[in-house]
Amino acid sequence: MSETPKSRIFRLATLLKWGKSRRGYWYVLAVLVAALTFMVGGNTAEAQQGQTANQHAMQRYIETHPNEDVRNVLVDLRAAWVQEVANTQVMPTFDPINYALDQMSGSIYGTMTTASFQNTVMFHNSLANVIRRDSNTVSAAVHPNRSPAGNMWGTLYGNVGTMHADGNVGKYTQGFSGILAGFDRLNDRQHRLGVFISLGGGSLYGEYQDRTLTQEIMVGHYLRRDTGNTYVLVQAGLAHHLYNTKRTVMFGGWENEVPHVGYRTARNQHNALLATGHFETGLKYRGGTLNLSPFVGAQCTGLVREGFTEHGSTEILSLTADMQGYVSLRTMFGMRFDSQSFRFRNGLASVFGNVAWMYEFDQSGKRHTKFAAQFSNAGLMTGAPKFVVRGNEPGRDWVQTGFGVNYDIDADSRAFVGYDAYANLQQVMHTFSLGYLFQW
Repeated sequence: MSETPKSRIFRLATLLKWGKSRRGYWYVLAVLVAALTFMVGGNTAEAQQGQTANQHAMQRYIETHPNEDVRNVLVDLRAAWVQEVANTQVMPTFDPINYALDQMSGSIYGTMTTASFQNTVMFHNSLANVIRRDSNTVSAAVHPNRSPAGNMWGTLYGNVGTMHADGNVGKYTQGFSGILAGFDRLNDRQHRLGVFISLGGGSLYGEYQDRTLTQEIMVGHYLRRDTGNTYVLVQAGLAHHLYNTKRTVMFGGWENEVPHVGYRTARNQHNALLATGHFETGLKYRGGTLNLSPFVGAQCTGLVREGFTEHGSTEILSLTADMQGYVSLRTMFGMRFDSQSFRFRNGLASVFGNVAWMYEFDQSGKRHTKFAAQFSNAGLMTGAPKFVVRGNEPGRDWVQTGFGVNYDIDADSRAFVGYDAYANLQQVMHTFSLGYLFQW
């Protein structure tokens, strides 16, 4: 009995198991002008004719594979598609070859790196906002002769947003939330040294029902030094990530134009270590009703993911990958402000806000989203090359703006709530924080 192209596909599926700072950065106008300029000039989607970079990489990997069955998969897929169209007289609205190449590529693993780096940026901002608030408490305003020994605090934080298609990878939706707590001591009235711990979790949902769930635990230190009208803030943390990923492959049949019949999933769970640091310095100008703090800063984050092999149905094109490392370096400058306290009910309230521009270094050809892998079946790995694809890259330049309210309940305690938005031409991330600080 002769073997049809579609049966050959399923037989194969069974076999495969601070750039330079500009002068005048102290002014809010410079932040907006520079940010908008780079947003317009630096975030053009990577559109290509015919195929995306990932599709081209996967096709080259398959066509140059030493195993003949692998080399024939696209030929068989095209023949099965033609046969299906002839039988059903229905023309699918997608290209079957590129559709299959996208699903085989595992680009969600590259996008996971993008999401992890972005979550870390927003984590640093949430932590820095807490640390800044201890310098303008009601204790200092009402009890100027009192010198508090330190702070204990806790905050809930989170973010949500969508990465739009970048011309190479489709749209993804991401979210992350956690609880952050810490305490510190004030030494010689200038140095505030503290420790923190954070527990959080996130999700990343993409095309073809791909998804990743993340669990994170982070511990670290922070230091704030105030000297006259200047301040320096340093934050450093070490985190463990547990990723749980499901990747879906749905090609092989096009009944009713929707290739969902008998789809298969590949799953894996793997660990990663993340080390991150945040540095910031600025000036403090006290006004009659508004205090201004122009600042510059930088963040550096490294992520190392262990190697893994996907598992699932025997009819899945599973992938295997070695340990891979990534680095993100981001610079920033901007302006923060907070108002003088005003009486509200039985306490004192103040308003705070910020506007900033952030720049993510390119990392030599967008290296920090690359993912290298190969088909996982042992019989197909010997002598086979690896393919390299990239995850979603929503742009290197960001405008950040935010606002919030502090409420000093009494001489020793403060509640606060804040909102920040991070935006460029391909993505908008919404972040929030809600917390409580106690002075002792």
